[in-house]
Amino acid sequence: MDQPVRSGGKLDGVVPLVSFPDLVSFPDLVSFPDQACVDDIVVRCPSEADIPGLAGLFSEMQSHYKQPVSDAAATTAATLACRAPASTFDPRVLVALAGDAVVGSLVMNVTFPASGLTLALYIRDLYVAKTARRRGVGQMLVKAATALRVSGGFSALEWTTDSTNAAARRLYEACGARQQDRTYFHERRGVKQPVAAERRLRGGQAPGA
Repeated sequence: MDQPVRSGGKLDGVVPLVSFPDLVSFPDLVSFPDQACVDDIVVRCPSEADIPGLAGLFSEMQSHYKQPVSDAAATTAATLACRAPASTFDPRVLVALAGDAVVGSLVMNVTFPASGLTLALYIRDLYVAKTARRRGVGQMLVKAATALRVSGGFSALEWTTDSTNAAARRLYEACGARQQDRTYFHERRGVKQPVAAERRLRGGQAPGA
């Protein structure tokens, strides 16, 4: 189940929307954002101590997607990700740990305006380390993100994935995602790659949003 899942508009294209149930579907995570545990995997917000491990995971992720970065760039990104949000639009980040090892991450941006001029969360990246796949880590991260959406007072959680990424779709459907009839467009100047379709998903949308 935990195949690499790239979210957040990494490809260009037309994307249908998918709905996602509210936190009531995940009673085991209502105490989040402190942490959520399954077996030896813990999902929580990152701290400064997680910077080296998250930098390593970011490096693996970028290499997997054939966009490698320097160690310095990975460390800079991890430092930003591990910084506690200090303002409204700072990124929200979750990490999954097996012991002291960072084995998964989920990075969200705050978007505005969402429905009713509210704030929403948008997943930019979700990645599980090669050594930790098929252990439910991806599902834990998505469910914890939904819990964080509720605890943070955000109206919705949205993300996209390539429409051909069957592993990602299985993951989201296992978490309760359902497709909606909406179409989105993305344009990126200077990109020579062909346009590819994506699915856009919405998680934990507030009633009536």
